[in-house]
Amino acid sequence: RGELMVFSKEQKQKLKSFGQYFLFFAFIFCVMFYLSNKNRLVTLNTALDTSKHRVQVQLQARYEHISFLMQQFKLPEKVVQPVLQEIRYLRQATDFDKKFEYAQKLETQYLPIIMTSIKSKNKRLKFIQSLKGSQERIKIELKRHNANILQINKEIKQFPKNVLVKKTGSMLKIVPLQLHFYGV
Repeated sequence: RGELMVFSKEQKQKLKSFGQYFLFFAFIFCVMFYLSNKNRLVTLNTALDTSKHRVQVQLQARYEHISFLMQQFKLPEKVVQPVLQEIRYLRQATDFDKKFEYAQKLETQYLPIIMTSIKSKNKRLKFIQSLKGSQERIKIELKRHNANILQINKEIKQFPKNVLVKKTGSMLKIVPLQLHFYGV
């Protein structure tokens, strides 16, 4: 009842040794846990950057094709010049969001102008048909990009990644993108 446990020197040494091993392995576990979670966030961020690049490539290809089609269909200069200027802006933009903004403007403002300047219904259909492939490729890349965004948003809500994100400030919640195509 009130007796104190007395440890021998040997027992004290074993307890001390056990405690040191325990702390060492706990520290190693924490470092590995941190690195694995940090690595997962880096992997997701790299996937997001890759998907952004793929969307940009498809957007660029679409608007280069539109530029070619405007020449092929011999559209009036007053229609061609503003569109080419917007395509130049898109090409020169370094920020992904800015490129996407220019792409949206081309789709919603300039493609309707192009379509109304093509007088023949058959030529209009041919123009639209020739853009279908690029439209589908952009949709596929946007779907992949948005899947990456949703995965990142899901991951950064979970412990311990939410702590890592707050500590490093490396990622914020990202909103999925949507491009409205002319005639769709």
